[in-house]
Amino acid sequence: MPKTPAPHRDRDGATTRLDDAEIAGFASQLGGAGAETVTKLVGNAVVTFAEHPDQWEALLQNRSKIPAAVEELLRWEAPGTVPGALQHTAGGPAWHHHPSG
Repeated sequence: MPKTPAPHRDRDGATTRLDDAEIAGFASQLGGAGAETVTKLVGNAVVTFAEHPDQWEALLQNRSKIPAAVEELLRWEAPGTVPGALQHTAGGPAWHHHPSG
């Protein structure tokens, strides 16, 4: 099966195709980002369950809740790189940095 580069639009709106190197580069970045996110999620889960052993025991007793626990862990301790939170204020959205430590 011949490789057909994926179509995309350039800055002027013209349709062009990504070449193999561009596709490989994008896939590499996407894979790296996914691996980093999963690594941080797992690390955050270990810390969170160490701080809340009752929740770990609840999961052990009912493993059907694991998918919901993963979703909650993503919400509770998102695997981001900058500690802080986006908050909605009267003046609009504002980023509040929470220093580590």
